[in-house]
Amino acid sequence: MGIYHNLSVWYKVTDRTKFGAYISVFGAIITLVLNFTLIPIISYKGSAIATLVAYGTMMVISYFLGRKYYKVPYDLKKIGFYLLLSVGFSVLSFYVLESNLWIGTALLLVFVSVIFFTERNEIKRIIRK
Repeated sequence: MGIYHNLSVWYKVTDRTKFGAYISVFGAIITLVLNFTLIPIISYKGSAIATLVAYGTMMVISYFLGRKYYKVPYDLKKIGFYLLLSVGFSVLSFYVLESNLWIGTALLLVFVSVIFFTERNEIKRIIRK
């Protein structure tokens, strides 16, 4: 959801807010269809999957339309790295290590440290302002 909200700025800046409505309606349809399909089968997890799929689809649509109407040079390699690292740590923490609080906290600290060291020059630049 956070990535989608960041990617949705283009239609506000370019005064094409109707695209926001179209994308939101499409996401709502996906959510409803998947909720009615998945909740009877896998309970509340179906709703979580429906939300993930809906926001993921909205994110992808917004990204490609944004490239067409208001191109922003996103560093997709870095974003992908952070996303894969966070998902990997989450899977490791919840499923492999059975939600161990101490190890999960350690993984979070490792993740924050990776971001800090990777982005240290940018952080310094922001602090100087």
